[in-house]
Amino acid sequence: MCNEAASITDRVLPSAPVRQWVLSLPFELRGLAATKPDVLTALGRIFVEEIARTTKRIADLAGSETGAICFPQRFGGSLNLHVHFHVLAIDAVFEKGDDGVRVHETRAPEKGEVDEVARRVHDRVVRWLRRHRYLDERSAEERGNEPSGATPIDGFSRIALAGGTFLARPFAPREREDSGLDAKPRRFAASHNGFDVHCAVRVAADDDDDDGRERLVRYCARPPFALDHIEEMKDGRISYLMKTPRRGSTHRLMTPVEFMARLAILIPPPYFPLVRYHGVFAARSSWRALVTPKPPAGAVHKKPKPCAATVNDPPAVNGSRAPTSSVPSTSSTLAPLKGAPANKPLSSLPPVPVTDAPSSPTGAQTTTATLHANAAHGAVVGPTTITVKHWHRLLDGELFATSSHMEWAVLMQRSFGFDSLRCPKCDHKMRVLATILEPAAVRKILDHLGVRADPLPRAPARDPTGQTGFDFDAA
Repeated sequence: MCNEAASITDRVLPSAPVRQWVLSLPFELRGLAATKPDVLTALGRIFVEEIARTTKRIADLAGSETGAICFPQRFGGSLNLHVHFHVLAIDAVFEKGDDGVRVHETRAPEKGEVDEVARRVHDRVVRWLRRHRYLDERSAEERGNEPSGATPIDGFSRIALAGGTFLARPFAPREREDSGLDAKPRRFAASHNGFDVHCAVRVAADDDDDDGRERLVRYCARPPFALDHIEEMKDGRISYLMKTPRRGSTHRLMTPVEFMARLAILIPPPYFPLVRYHGVFAARSSWRALVTPKPPAGAVHKKPKPCAATVNDPPAVNGSRAPTSSVPSTSSTLAPLKGAPANKPLSSLPPVPVTDAPSSPTGAQTTTATLHANAAHGAVVGPTTITVKHWHRLLDGELFATSSHMEWAVLMQRSFGFDSLRCPKCDHKMRVLATILEPAAVRKILDHLGVRADPLPRAPARDPTGQTGFDFDAA
């Protein structure tokens, strides 16, 4: 999730406004979309095409193009099978000109335009299903009673689509930051025969101070369930804390077999990619190289100073010095992320187009680029569209995603706000010296560092329901 979000934010999405469109399918269509790759692909493609059609019609510019990233999700908030689509669509169009590619922001869609998207998606999906013979339009009298030859996957799908058993349990409400991702004003919502569309969430082009763009991508690429929501009850059943209470119920109760069936169907089968690029972001699009950011050459490969801490080192183990403890420093290393330099605010920094390789180690002044705002002529997009705010938030490129796979230490620092390799003694970067697997050697090192070597004692058994005298059979 975090790796995908960092890569898309730095290497795919340009500095243009992004709007999230969500399509929820009718209940009768969710099982088919979950088990048939061609159905899921067609539904996502139709939805993205209708979004692009609406955006281009609003912009009313001949020859313009737009792009989107589609995230098919198979899960709901209660470990249920709920196939739906999250689409991050550029809320603008791109136009080629003599001086490069220009970005023209579009206005927000009107209520009627959202209704039209829902209606056209419904009509096109029904035609596609009928053309590929996925619709059985025969009357009940004409249909036979012979078994359909369902596969195990179909059985998992039926279990995951069933309602199941729910329980109301007292629990401490989780503090949740109001990010606006669940907002759904009626103006930006529409429904047509079970096809629900809403597009209320929008991130501005310059929303880099609070990393709203990256948080939105994380929300779309999130995993299907949370481990801390799963709990085994005394009678052997599994309890799952739902994201949203349903009619007073807070937890879903499942037998172990039902729990495994729900987990199995949430795993995407082959040919079910969970991130799909459309429009100018498609792999073979001629526009992709013109609108997507590029990693600044040489700006993120700074060699950190080696750790110089030698005081109170652990004793030698098997003839070699044991590695230094990797406990993170208590001082925050991400202080520059939320604001500008003390001597000059970010808003006053001029846009710097990227033309050559950076001449300084940090590359802050030669590898950052911003959109040249122009209400009349759009905005010029350079080969690397990295805003100054975003570049400073990434510690002048130190946390930049140079590839689709980031180092674990860099990803932890970018996601959680601390550098796990920062030495608490000399404040330099530590390096891995050895991997020690012998229990006796590990215990010797932990004892020297004053760290607990034995696991904590297991907590005594408790009533998982928080109630006394509860009859599980009556649940």
